[in-house]
Amino acid sequence: MWSGLFLPEDVSWVAQAMAAGTLVCVTDGSCDQKKARDLSQAGYIIYCTAAKQKITGSLVKRSEGASSYRGKLLGMLAIHPFLHAVETFHHVTGTGTNMYCDNKGAIYTFSKKHKRVLAGTKNNNIHRVLR
Repeated sequence: MWSGLFLPEDVSWVAQAMAAGTLVCVTDGSCDQKKARDLSQAGYIIYCTAAKQKITGSLVKRSEGASSYRGKLLGMLAIHPFLHAVETFHHVTGTGTNMYCDNKGAIYTFSKKHKRVLAGTKNNNIHRVLR
């Protein structure tokens, strides 16, 4: 998932930005139904507005249920574990981190607490990872 990740050697600024509330995360996903029906792709940026530092990444995943929405979910999914690792390692909380995506459904999905994910739920594998 992180093969397209580009980050500087020292990423301690991410923890500082999370604590200061200056971290901004943006993602977008897409799918070209005419050229590659089974591929969802996403790009994402993690940026500090104070330090002017950034981390960028992109990914492509093959699945039968490929869609633009799935690409957006994958972008959000790539950001969340990275930020969780920073929070855990540096003992900070990113309550002021701003997450942006051009799909309200994707943002809602990531803010929702899942008790159980039904087998018939669309993109259930992503929902299960979130849980």
